Amino acid sequence: MEQLADEYCFLDKGRLLKQITAEQLEEECGGYIEIQVDEPELYTVLLERRVPGQSWKVLPGQKIRISGSGREPEFYSRLAAENGIGVSSLSANKMTLEEYYMELKKGGREL
Repeated sequence: MEQLADEYCFLDKGRLLKQITAEQLEEECGGYIEIQVDEPELYTVLLERRVPGQSWKVLPGQKIRISGSGREPEFYSRLAAENGIGVSSLSANKMTLEEYYMELKKGGREL
């Protein structure tokens, strides 16, 4: 479906959540890195210092989602290791259309 449409409207119970072009959707659903660390508060401070303007969000379970980074996952692993922060998991992902919709519904995306 993502290859067929050039514009999307996301609805919830008849209410328009968002109208977006295919290009904008691709940008917003673009890759993200999810890292699980033992000290998320300290890690986010490091992100602010080392990568100013980087978009990130703290998730449950000591996870941090870093959006649109343009950096390799190894950068984020190294940042943790150099500062004595343990990493439990690290993955590079891309949000699906369904995940994007669910995030819109629960207000997890900035519109």
